[in-house]
Amino acid sequence: MADQADPTTDIAILNMGVGEVRDLQVSLTVLDKSGVSVTYDYTDISGNGTYLALTDAAGVFHDDAHIRDTTLQGQEATAPTIPIKFKIHAQQVTPAGGVVVTINEQFTQHLCEDTRRGCDGPLTIIINVTAASYWWQSQGGDVVANTNLNSNVPSTQKLIQDTPGVAVYGGNTGIPATVTNSNVSSTGWLDQTTIADSVKADSSYTAVKNRINESVTPTPVSGTVTFATIASDTPDNQAGYFYSSGNLTIENPTLINLRGRKVIIMADGDVTIKNSMYVDDSGTIAILTGGIINIDPAIGAGAFSDPSYTLRTPDIEALLLADGTIFTGTGTSSLKLSGAVIGHTGVTLQRKPLLTSYPAEYLIYDPNIIANLPAAILRQKVGSWAEVTP
Repeated sequence: MADQADPTTDIAILNMGVGEVRDLQVSLTVLDKSGVSVTYDYTDISGNGTYLALTDAAGVFHDDAHIRDTTLQGQEATAPTIPIKFKIHAQQVTPAGGVVVTINEQFTQHLCEDTRRGCDGPLTIIINVTAASYWWQSQGGDVVANTNLNSNVPSTQKLIQDTPGVAVYGGNTGIPATVTNSNVSSTGWLDQTTIADSVKADSSYTAVKNRINESVTPTPVSGTVTFATIASDTPDNQAGYFYSSGNLTIENPTLINLRGRKVIIMADGDVTIKNSMYVDDSGTIAILTGGIINIDPAIGAGAFSDPSYTLRTPDIEALLLADGTIFTGTGTSSLKLSGAVIGHTGVTLQRKPLLTSYPAEYLIYDPNIIANLPAAILRQKVGSWAEVTP
């Protein structure tokens, strides 16, 4: 058996978290490989449907509670050892001691009973399912937390995928620690320090808003603003500024791509993001608020299901900046956000997908989002450098 289970033993112990899926493999031994056709069935004797669910290698459930390796079904027994793959899905926390699952290997033509041929006996697995361990991951930039930094990163993953991958935190990384030098990045760079007040003040909502108002008069909006309105008011490849003195909901029900537009949305109150938002490589979106940012939990595309989550189109492409906290929304869909995320009182990661083998939130630093910001939002140089007479 692949992964943590050993095919050479009669009983194996497997520890999983709720929502986790494991790919397992049973190795069947056929003593007489004379070319007879065989099929393979597996029956979960106990626990199936309550604590666990079993599927074939493709993730397909079968109504008869059998698991079949359809890639090998009906093939001739041409090798003494044949690998049969399937999946175990952890659904609920098991009682103390776990649940027992017995995998029965059944051959057609009564091969198990045939004295001229043989097959392995039943494989018994004790599976312990514990509470789900949700986690998040980043790519393309560093991670900075002025207080605590936590992510239940699996042993096979890193918190920051790219090199050098620096993480800075001011509080703790979990008790016990969830982020360590061994899992933070390939370089292991993890530093405990705090961010200077002057740096925080310079990137506050008020400071950025004042910079913009020095040279731009934003279009007033209130209540709800849609991407259709933004697109009609902002020519492509041009900058558009929008301002609300209170709370604001941003909607994009038809998933309009703002393409090359440079859109800045400011709100003195809280902001709610209701739909996904996109731009081309030449465009940018910045959402700035003096309150909090709430991301609708419906944004996303279900749980990441395989390593291609790194290639999936982002659900949100934007710079998010809040003087308060940024909330990703309590839901079961994973969230992929590309751009930059700045929450001065924190970023609360709330997603709880059904599959925990991959991150619940995947945050990507996109330099295009920052580089394409219009000049009015950027810090202006103060004074000038000049050579003086000695």
